[in-house]
Amino acid sequence: MAINKNSLLKLGLALGIAVPMLISSPLAFANSNSTVVRGNVYNENNGGKGIGGLTVIVQCFINKKKTPIKTAITDSFGLYTIRFNPKCDQGKTVTSTVTFSGQTQSVSAEVSGSGTETNDFYFGSTSVPEMNGLTLTAAFLASVGAYMFFKKKSAAK
Repeated sequence: MAINKNSLLKLGLALGIAVPMLISSPLAFANSNSTVVRGNVYNENNGGKGIGGLTVIVQCFINKKKTPIKTAITDSFGLYTIRFNPKCDQGKTVTSTVTFSGQTQSVSAEVSGSGTETNDFYFGSTSVPEMNGLTLTAAFLASVGAYMFFKKKSAAK
């Protein structure tokens, strides 16, 4: 297939329009003068499904002052969205709070420059402490130490 001058002109025109749009789109979102706080509220006792109809309270700092609280109602999937305009202070915290079945949870996150912060909630899950590397190492060393102590004590008899 031969490429003619007309095809090259059309391709150049298409790229001339598309490339600047693609480059400027992320910049437009990054320079937004608002912060969107969103998240989901899940019920772990119900297969992890979202909980609708809950009031979520959100607060952040704008111009180094705590804002009045804003509220949103979760939709049928447990999703909530709140917009702060002007933007919340970068590096400060944004806090979301919700109550379900008499249990209140708060989640805080540091505001980044992305303009979108996510605070999710999980109700009904039981917290089971897991062994991390440090705990596992300490348990292993304590077991070895106890074994050596009792072995030495029984050899002395």
